[in-house]
Amino acid sequence: VDIIDERFNGGESERRIMTGVEAIDEYTHGFNLTDLIVVGGTPSMGKTEFMMKLVNGCSTEDGGALVFSMEMDEYQLIERSVAIEAHLPLSCARSPRGMETEDWAKFTEGMGIVRSKDFHVLDQAGLTVNEICATATNHKMKFPNTKLIAVDYIGLIPVSKSDRHDIAVGEISRQLKQSAKV
Repeated sequence: VDIIDERFNGGESERRIMTGVEAIDEYTHGFNLTDLIVVGGTPSMGKTEFMMKLVNGCSTEDGGALVFSMEMDEYQLIERSVAIEAHLPLSCARSPRGMETEDWAKFTEGMGIVRSKDFHVLDQAGLTVNEICATATNHKMKFPNTKLIAVDYIGLIPVSKSDRHDIAVGEISRQLKQSAKV
């Protein structure tokens, strides 16, 4: 009752994570601090782009994000982040010779926005789920305003050879959820 009353009076915002994606925030009213959100789909469906939209949205003056990238390097993720903030296709960053003056202005503005963001990228491949959880815990202690920790993607986290893939992914998800509750 107290929590509902606090929400009714406009409080409890520090216990919710707004993503910066208007449709999601409107529908969910933000996520809980201990939520584990898994995004799945086939290759090239935009999962990493979606993750970076959430990272951009959570990386504000009052919060930050940590990204574990098992597949892409830091520069690829920052490039995506700039394209998102500039409202330009990623192809502009990859082939800038075709950009018009207006595109350059948008791209420069996007770079300025991303520079002001508070997100960190760890692009070390081969991290175990235990290493990810320990690193995330240490990061959160060093940067207590961290709102979002993202892992791209759990299919590349090493598992025991004897585990079936579905069981291994379930175990990784269980450990990540336990870490999120800490």
